This record gives sequence, C-alpha cells and structure tokens, in this order.
Amino acid sequence: GAALDGGAPLVELACSPLPDALRTAARRHASRVLELKDPARYACAAAQRFLPSRVAAELWAADGGGVVVAKNALQAALGAAAVDRLQADFEFVAASGFLAPPAASWNGGVGVGGGVDSGLRGDMVGFLNERECLEAASPPLETLAAAVALMKGAVHALNAAGGRSMRCNSAPQLAQFAPNTGAAYARHRDVPGDDISGDAVTVLLYANAADWQAETQGGQLRVFDDASGGSFEVVPRGGTLVAFRSPQVVHEVLPTRGSAPRCALTLWAREGSAADIHWHIAPGETWRSLEQREQRRMAA
Repeated sequence: GAALDGGAPLVELACSPLPDALRTAARRHASRVLELKDPARYACAAAQRFLPSRVAAELWAADGGGVVVAKNALQAALGAAAVDRLQADFEFVAASGFLAPPAASWNGGVGVGGGVDSGLRGDMVGFLNERECLEAASPPLETLAAAVALMKGAVHALNAAGGRSMRCNSAPQLAQFAPNTGAAYARHRDVPGDDISGDAVTVLLYANAADWQAETQGGQLRVFDDASGGSFEVVPRGGTLVAFRSPQVVHEVLPTRGSAPRCALTLWAREGSAADIHWHIAPGETWRSLEQREQRRMAA
C-alpha cells in the first residue's frame, strides 16, 4: 500500500483494468446495505491538515447546530495540484455513465416540512469507496480515492474533538449538478425533522475548480440559522471542506449556472447504526424501523 504522507497506508494502490466495473459498482451500491466503517484507521498527518483539530472542535461548540468550513482543505493535505486532479477524476466518473438520478428508495430528499418531494433535487449521484476508485477504474482514480480516505479521516477528527464514536459510510456520495440548467437542491435537512436525536454529521468536499465564481456560476451552499432567521453561503470552490450537524442544519444548494458542472462528495456519519443507509427516509419512518426493514430485505 501507499501512504498519503509517509504514515500508515490508507488505501491499497494495486488495481486491475476493469473498463465496465464502475457501472457494476453502481448497481451493487444501489442494491445492498453496507457496513459502516470506523474512521479511526484513517487518522494520519494528511487528515489532520485536511481538518485540523481546532477547526473540528468548532463543530461541537455551537449549540443547536454547528457548521465548520475549511477552505483549501484538500490543498493543505495533498498540495495545490490535487484540486485539478480531483476534478479530472470526477469528470472521468461522470463521463463513464456511472452517475444516475437518485433512486426512488432515496426519496429525492426530505424537506423541512417533512414531506418527500422528488423535485427537491436536480443532481445525478453515485457511490464509490476508495478501493473501488482504485480497482474499478483504469487508470485508477488515485486522487478521488485519497479524497475519500481524507473525508473519513475528517470524521475521526470530529469524533476526537467531540468525544463521539460516529461511524461513516463506506462509500461517499458523488453528486453532480449539470451546467446551464439551473439545477438546485431545495431547502432541507439531511435527517428528517422529526428524527433529530443522536449525533449525526454531514461532511462535504467540493470537486470543482479552485476559482469557482459564485456571481457567474452559482451553486452556493446556503445554510440557514433558525435562531436568528438569517443565512450564510459557502462558495463551492474546489478543495473546500464543509462539515455540519445533520439533524439541526437546514440548507439548500442554489441553482448552478455557467458552463461547468457543480461537483461534490458527501460523507455521512452517525452514532448507533449498524447499517449504511442513505439519510433521506420517508416521513413517519424511524431509523430503527428502516434498519429492521433493510435487515429483513437482506435476509430474504
């Protein structure tokens, strides 16, 4: 294996050329429930540069819903060239036909009012873990694999900073909003409004150009502050990391404009789960009932 920074290896860099494997991986991720992963094995110096401990601690300091933004996080961990390499890897995945509209089982999103609306989101998505990035693509998607590993390292940093024991998805979501379409994601929470108990965190990493311009390209992440009634926006510049507490933080993605697609990786983590389940569940369904249903389905 190879290490990002000379420390413990995060990913195995052996791969085999499998030209159709990305489509195979897409079908597999759509039809199975994966085990959640303990992020502790992803701790390393690069992950510490990606999300420093002092920044991670800010997430838990805010009552009612913390948000942290680390600009140039990927550059700090892997160097300035990593942004362009990540963009190229993402474009390869999109061009392969791997991304697809969110499956009906993901419900398209859960609005702040609790209702499911398939029109909430206008992106194309897929799920890949670091091993699949290296073994299911030729040439291997090494920067994308490293970014996935770093995001898991960020969850470990958040655990350490807050005394938590969250586990994270083995395969982050890759999401792309098409250019020149006004594609957006309406105001929502990543956890339904009636299920806000327990700790859960969303970690985002943007795979766009480092000089993304909000004025001409749009696509900002708008975060709402329920306490003050205000909001603030994060420009999705390549290499920017955002982490927020999933149950509390209401957010939306503004329409994408211009000639470039808007690309992001999303990793979810939470405590008390035995299954890798996408956050957006139907109104009236609890995490426990969803897990029981998935377990019955897998046993059938």
